[in-house]
Amino acid sequence: MAGVQPGQTYINNKSGGTVRVVRIGRSYYLGPSAWIEGLDGKRGRWKTLAALHTDGKPRKSGYSLKAALTSEES
Repeated sequence: MAGVQPGQTYINNKSGGTVRVVRIGRSYYLGPSAWIEGLDGKRGRWKTLAALHTDGKPRKSGYSLKAALTSEES
């Protein structure tokens, strides 16, 4: 499976909130990161790429790719 890409939707593993990746870049403090925003376009922030999981495995923290979760459930 490909890595983190702009336009992908992720679900927060703790709260269930949903965010979208807007761009990939480099945060001064975090290193390789993604700028994420809520689906309403508010509350943008940098999130380290290590916190965005694309493998579809169950997690207790970070964010899981929404497409990976739905494909495993079906």
